[in-house]
Amino acid sequence: MAFEIWYGRSRFNFTEVNENKGGNIRTSFERGVHGDYHPLTNDTKTLAHTFAPTDGRFHFNADKPFSVEATYGAYHLKTMALHELGHAFGLAHSPSEDSIVFPTVPTNLEKDLDTDDIKGLWELYDGFGVA
Repeated sequence: MAFEIWYGRSRFNFTEVNENKGGNIRTSFERGVHGDYHPLTNDTKTLAHTFAPTDGRFHFNADKPFSVEATYGAYHLKTMALHELGHAFGLAHSPSEDSIVFPTVPTNLEKDLDTDDIKGLWELYDGFGVA
């Protein structure tokens, strides 16, 4: 769903491929030490991290509560996926609180892309793929 939202607003094309074919962006839930020198634990404030854009991996912290609904005490999964995809595309954190790549996200909050996010993507890729 997060890819569809980015496509709908930016017109960048994405193609889902089988894991064996090696996609450019791969996502997973990880905990503790998981091979990238950035452990994810319940003790850390890190909800997810992304290696972008040359690597394309992003990991959700499996020790944190996520939900498909905007639920008290849990982080909205689609919001976090939109945020991490922004990083996978090369966007840095934004000072705009409305931006999906604003550095912090409270629980029980569903966010969508902001014009700041789309503008940043267009600037990074010089309008490539934008209708």
